[in-house]
Amino acid sequence: MTKKNIINTISDQKTVTLPIDIYERIEMDIKRFNTNKNFFINRIITNTIDNRNNYNVKLSRDSGKNRKLEFRLNKENYENYEEIFKNNNSIDKIKLHDSEVIRNSIAYYITLTDYRREQLIYKKEINSIEEAIVNENTISVKYKGSRRVIEPYFIAKSKEESYNYVYGYCKKNNDYRSYRLSNLSDIIVRMENQIMRKKLLDKYGDEYLKNLKTKYDPFLSYQKRVKAKLTVEGERLFEIIYYNRPEVIAFGSNGEILVECSERKAIAYFSQFIDEVEILEPVELRNEFKRRLLNAYSKYK
Repeated sequence: MTKKNIINTISDQKTVTLPIDIYERIEMDIKRFNTNKNFFINRIITNTIDNRNNYNVKLSRDSGKNRKLEFRLNKENYENYEEIFKNNNSIDKIKLHDSEVIRNSIAYYITLTDYRREQLIYKKEINSIEEAIVNENTISVKYKGSRRVIEPYFIAKSKEESYNYVYGYCKKNNDYRSYRLSNLSDIIVRMENQIMRKKLLDKYGDEYLKNLKTKYDPFLSYQKRVKAKLTVEGERLFEIIYYNRPEVIAFGSNGEILVECSERKAIAYFSQFIDEVEILEPVELRNEFKRRLLNAYSKYK
């Protein structure tokens, strides 16, 4: 039977049963990575061909602890049906049903950390971005509904290993920006040379981008300083609130602290316990916290 005849005998509609915890993880990641179910599951199937055969999922005998996931194969997976589904065996060399192949693909995906799961879903986009980085070209991307041209310099994960970010120069904003990978779509590599990269390295030195990537955070805090004063309770909260916590450069007396932190990061982090911290420097940031506190106070008059 020819490939065309085989395709004509199969359906692109697929159903797979998953344990409820895995089903809920998939639902959550679809939202976290700004995508839809069909795109998401098809990318998992495409990008796990070399890994999934050593993974499997045990379903509960209690049907109430399982959920059915329905989706359609995209054109690529439908046309490559034989390669994806019929050449797959279990660990015991037993031919697997389509739903088992899909379930094993998802099982492998679930074992990955957050940022690696995002990398798997957006493998195609990463390849395009890395091509542009190596050749020092620009890329055209769709971001929040509009197109923009970016000079990409590197891809890095956040300290918390939650997401991946693309750092580079955005021509629309005329500024160096950081973009979450899963917020970028419809990526096109342009045969246009990067210009602002050289200007950046001329200003900060050849090691700047390497160091920025090594100490990367999405708020671009590298070489930026914030001085604050914490109460006793503020010191306790600083110790236990880890997410987005800036790196300490030095501790002073009376609760003073110097951190490597951009103004955006300071607002995101210290606002969580705003009444237990006083921003001392820079003055612009101190005034911004003062404005926010006065605005909040006015609502309670």
